[in-house]
Amino acid sequence: MQKPSELTNEEWILAILHANNQKPIFGKLMLVKQVFLVAKEIEPSLERRLNFFPYDLGPYSKVLAEAVDTLVKNGLIEVQGSGGDYIFTLTTKGKEIAESASQRMSQENRELLERKRRAWDQLGYRGIVRLVYTRYPEYTGKSRIIKLTE
Repeated sequence: MQKPSELTNEEWILAILHANNQKPIFGKLMLVKQVFLVAKEIEPSLERRLNFFPYDLGPYSKVLAEAVDTLVKNGLIEVQGSGGDYIFTLTTKGKEIAESASQRMSQENRELLERKRRAWDQLGYRGIVRLVYTRYPEYTGKSRIIKLTE
């Protein structure tokens, strides 16, 4: 059962997109890695709920993929592009819900998410893969892109 102040999986995704001045997240890998890092470094209950496991590109979650699909279907996230070149942005309706979710977080978590999102965005594709693989090597066993970290 969810506590009144606890965010849902979908609200966390929206809050991540809302952080760093609502800048888009470029690429599915970047979105998955940022949600994974939030689950590991900010909100441990999210890790249990999303059930990440080692996969082709490092940590992956079917629950996360379904949550993103739900957010798109409900008009809260817009996805542009195709193949590996997706751009994830909040819609107007998504921004409202993301703002509400962010306000329900503790100030400490809100500030931490802002700082980390800025840092992760600056890392880019290779940098975030390197960060995740270095900090969480238990998720690299099935990776096809492990050479990016060398």
